Amino acid sequence: MKYHLDDPDIAMQSKVMAIEKMAEMETHNSITKNDLVGALRWIYEHYDLLSVL
Repeated sequence: MKYHLDDPDIAMQSKVMAIEKMAEMETHNSITKNDLVGALRWIYEHYDLLSVL
C-alpha cells in the first residue's frame, strides 16, 4: 500500500495524517481504489466503530 498503513515502524500519528490527507484531497484521481479500500479497512480494524452505535 502506498501509504504504508500496515508498517509497524510507522507512527500511528503519521498513519492518521496520511488518511486525513487522502480524505481532504480535492480529487482522488491519483489514489488507487486499492489504496482507498486499504485505508478504510485500516480504520475499521484500528478503531471500534461499532462502539459508537
